[in-house]
Amino acid sequence: MKRLVLCGPSLAGKTTILKAIAAAHSASIETFYAHSRDDDRLTCRGARTEFTQSSSTIEIATLVGPTQNNEMWGDLLDGAAAVVLVLDGQRERDEANQAWVAKLASRETPVPGCVVTTKLDLPNAAFAPAQFVSGTRFARWPTTQSSAGNATSALLAVEALILSL
Repeated sequence: MKRLVLCGPSLAGKTTILKAIAAAHSASIETFYAHSRDDDRLTCRGARTEFTQSSSTIEIATLVGPTQNNEMWGDLLDGAAAVVLVLDGQRERDEANQAWVAKLASRETPVPGCVVTTKLDLPNAAFAPAQFVSGTRFARWPTTQSSAGNATSALLAVEALILSL
């Protein structure tokens, strides 16, 4: 099985993109729970879908909601064959976007990926992905944009990434 992880700040649109991918592949979405290694009481909800493409099983997963626990994200990212970095196009989310780029850049194992910028149709959107990924290995990743609640335009880059697995 090859895992693609949708990661980025909370409320950036990761689950919306997951739903669009599942719909495009006529796949269902399942809930799972990530648990902290240090504290069994600390859990986080995740969502995943799975489908077969070119005789390979592809799993696409993300953690849902305001999850800032690096350990839980680390466990999910450890087995990733590819990553989609989902960034929020709203001005007030710049700090969260920067934190996520730094978090992902600090990981030792580089994997292929793409950058999706969401919510660019909102009035407070003023986002250029280059300002956050410049100087990182993500600067070479394909980028795409989408509008609030509509992940269809983001699917081209994500589907190209899936085909490359």
